[in-house]
Amino acid sequence: RKLSPAFAGRDCDSPSGRNIKVKDGTATLSGKGFTASTETTLQGEFYIPYEPMSRIAALCRSEDSLKVLPKKVGGCEVRYQKWRWLLVCETSWKDMNGGAKGDKEHALLRLPSDEFVRGLKAVTFAKANSSHPLNSPLHNVLLEVKDGKVFFVSTDGRRAALFTTEIDQAVDDAEIPLNGKMLDRLVTVIARDELTSVQVCYTDRLAIVELPDCTYKFARPSSDFVNWRNVLGEEDEVQGASVNCGELKWALNSVSVCVSDSTLG
Repeated sequence: RKLSPAFAGRDCDSPSGRNIKVKDGTATLSGKGFTASTETTLQGEFYIPYEPMSRIAALCRSEDSLKVLPKKVGGCEVRYQKWRWLLVCETSWKDMNGGAKGDKEHALLRLPSDEFVRGLKAVTFAKANSSHPLNSPLHNVLLEVKDGKVFFVSTDGRRAALFTTEIDQAVDDAEIPLNGKMLDRLVTVIARDELTSVQVCYTDRLAIVELPDCTYKFARPSSDFVNWRNVLGEEDEVQGASVNCGELKWALNSVSVCVSDSTLG
């Protein structure tokens, strides 16, 4: 369950996207530009095919335990009650753990998990959909720290969303774009497991989200995020007005029959 956000078995040809790597008490799974790792009681170094293992786990009762034994054939044997499964997988595997020489890790911020999820949910609707090129920076969500404030920003070029919260930590100003597709999966895990806090770090190559019992690593997008202040302006420039929520919802529902993402509004 903890590694599930990184699973890309149906759309990834790489062995690292289909197999869990177990090494010295750590289980790691990599998808496209995304790695998840967590501590485990399993020892040694071997590989577990993710998809059949997840189906086996679904058959078991939560209070029961599975026994997993490494096999020389490049996989493992799984035992549960009277059942035995031999899972064979490819041993060619590559992950994103560590980094290039001198790739130093920097702490960006620590937020309560509910605040982190609230910020992501508030802006992800505005990121680009599948009609945009896959390498477009508009698929990403920008996380920026400036003057003691945290900004979550997304845009698809015709609309933009901004969520702002404050932190009481002494951290340097910085900004990192995060892969929007992977964030959607990550929000599900954080909300499901009712976690307490989220630590965000970064290196020159990676954005790192650390939870109490699992670490997720994103490959940082190669394209720079747009200068959102040119669109939204600074906070003190924004003019607001109070509206009735019921009337606003009725008006939006009325015009939504003529609007769709495929027609770009």
